[in-house]
Amino acid sequence: MVTGIEAAGLALAILPLFVNQIDAYVRGIEKIKGLRRYRRELKGYSVGLSTQHAILLNTLEQALEGVIDDEDQVSELICDPRGDGWKEPGLQKRLRRKLDRNYEVFIGNMTGLSELLEYLSHKLEIDGTDEKTPGPETWNILKFRKIINKAVYDDLLAKIDGTNTILKTLVDQSVHREVTKKRRQTWSYLLKRYLKARKHAEGLFKAIIGGSCWRCQCKEQHCVHLQLQTNPLQSIDEFSDRDFDAKPQFRMIFSNTDEAGPTCLWTWTEVVFEPWRIEEIVTVASRSLSDGIKGPRVQFDIPAMEELKTAEQSREALSAPAIQDLCSSLCLAESRIGRQESIGSISNELDASCKYTMRAVKILPKPVPQRPLHEVLSQISRRDRLYIAASLACGVIQFCGNWLKPWWDSSDVHLAAASDGGNVLLESLYLSWPLSTTRTIQRPLNDTKYSDIGGNRLLPLGLALVELSLGKRLHTLLNLEDENQDTLVSKFKAASWLIRMVYMESGTNYADAVNSCLSWSALCLEKRFEERVFDTIVSPLLRDLANFEGIASYE
Repeated sequence: MVTGIEAAGLALAILPLFVNQIDAYVRGIEKIKGLRRYRRELKGYSVGLSTQHAILLNTLEQALEGVIDDEDQVSELICDPRGDGWKEPGLQKRLRRKLDRNYEVFIGNMTGLSELLEYLSHKLEIDGTDEKTPGPETWNILKFRKIINKAVYDDLLAKIDGTNTILKTLVDQSVHREVTKKRRQTWSYLLKRYLKARKHAEGLFKAIIGGSCWRCQCKEQHCVHLQLQTNPLQSIDEFSDRDFDAKPQFRMIFSNTDEAGPTCLWTWTEVVFEPWRIEEIVTVASRSLSDGIKGPRVQFDIPAMEELKTAEQSREALSAPAIQDLCSSLCLAESRIGRQESIGSISNELDASCKYTMRAVKILPKPVPQRPLHEVLSQISRRDRLYIAASLACGVIQFCGNWLKPWWDSSDVHLAAASDGGNVLLESLYLSWPLSTTRTIQRPLNDTKYSDIGGNRLLPLGLALVELSLGKRLHTLLNLEDENQDTLVSKFKAASWLIRMVYMESGTNYADAVNSCLSWSALCLEKRFEERVFDTIVSPLLRDLANFEGIASYE
């Protein structure tokens, strides 16, 4: 009795023998007038078994993908099913690793199939060593009746078909589980980055928008634009295979209104904030100062040049002066452009163990035209709208409740426009906060007419996703009979009614994400909020984005 993967080779060898035997009978009965009525029935037997043989062959080739990388070696196994290659221990070990928990069941079913075929081959006296099938003149009538017995054939075909179905399902599930595991590992890392970024985003928001960093008289003439990443998959490509502890960076533009006047000495300025742990800064900087990064040290995955760079940045962060007034510090930005030097640092009022260094990136000679998202929905492509949808969903995890106010809509999201104010630039997606207003957030939580939707933190995202899917503002899609109702209720009704169109326009993944937003339970506001948002909303959108771009490794 065979065991292990060699059972597959044996089954692969015996099935064609049955087909050949039946084909020989089909040819033979043409010469025997009394048996010609069996020809069509035997031909059907041959086609049925040939089909099962093809399915088994395809399943085995799929099972060997990634187990054997050499195409010639795979062909050799298939062409020589009784060869020693099927008995190789290494093959069995690699297949076990691929199929994982499905391996034993796979081998058990394959062994059962090979034993069944081997038993029937002996019963029907089919010898795998015979090159030729005996002619009809030598047939044993009892043996012939076994061959054409419909009950015997149907039982055999049903067992082979059932086993083939099980084998194919096991292989498909193993492949799917492996792909899902890789995707989950990659995207779970992305979630970890978002959770880390959220903590820092809250600290920066309180310091910059809360007002403790502004002491100038022209404060109300300034505006802060936080840039969102429009391609979440890009950060996976950049960091997933190397620096898992990479610090989140926050890119912002500080701008002035036309009324700022000559008293403001800086123009539109793009900066980057980078978080640092005080303990980390002191430790790394002290070590580098004491030994100059010389002498024996533990070998890390980070190359020596990267370690030197980190140490230099730590010393710089340690010496960065505290920013008392952002307006005054931004006046120094032009002299620091291109020198990779921090202008100063901001303390985290929510976490005393952390601070943020500010580095100037670019001086913009003139204001950048910006247009709110709801104005350009019909002007941007479906592909770009999908990117923005995924970016907003990821932004909710990082910025909801701080830079992204809890009750927001597509008018709070801006895109930079070309110099003529026409075409928008997808890579420049911003959450803009004018300092001229405290932007008091009105959340309809107390009124009874909002009891069903007022506590849904993801309703704004759901409404925005519907608009991005259909390329139109919900306001333009409201029914006339809803004109006198509250805007929020009207938008919710419109989005719920339009979900059918979203399914047709954007597919199941996208529409399921919208449904999750619209039906989000207010009872689960805090408990694992970010994880649940990532699993039920962000992940489906990332799958669509990966599929749209043809990134097979994330499908």
